[in-house]
Amino acid sequence: MHEDGTPNFDRPYYEEAPAVNVIAFGIRWKRNWLYRWRREVRIAIIHQPRPHADDPLHLDVDGHPPVVFGQIPMGFTEKILGGKFESSEAAASREVREETGATAVMRIITLRCPWHNPNPTFVKSWTDVLFVEVNLDKVESLKASRNEPIYSAEYVLREELDRRIYEGIHEGAYYRAGTSLSALSMFDAWFRRHYR
Repeated sequence: MHEDGTPNFDRPYYEEAPAVNVIAFGIRWKRNWLYRWRREVRIAIIHQPRPHADDPLHLDVDGHPPVVFGQIPMGFTEKILGGKFESSEAAASREVREETGATAVMRIITLRCPWHNPNPTFVKSWTDVLFVEVNLDKVESLKASRNEPIYSAEYVLREELDRRIYEGIHEGAYYRAGTSLSALSMFDAWFRRHYR
């Protein structure tokens, strides 16, 4: 504080513990009606309530149900022995298993610049973004026992995900979470370069 009691900062900032945002995806090859092979890309999307978010359809109304978002898997890295945090790769693999039911991780892709900032106007910390390719034939139903509520998880066809993002709401879930959209944009840029 200044001597006169006024705040001695430009504005407050927010900081989080180390975390990962994950694009979990799988690829299937299908034949189209011309018998040509076509690549189907499916991306993991979970529906999760976020109680701190206001509902844009009920602004200034208290007591509304938690807002549900259609989003990518994400979570904090866990502490391991010696007070260190698990690696981002270990955290990404764990989050994909816990939040999407994938039991077979085929590979983890880390970009040369693997971070993003959810809102640089007030968020100080950056989050690691990793892409995790899974075997779509080895995805189990979500278990009911989790530390956080996840209403559903599915591997959505990429074109269908584009439609949901365009529409903004699907089955009561908002597809407007900035963190997810940023990571999906990173994935699209990577995918177009590596899968032409």
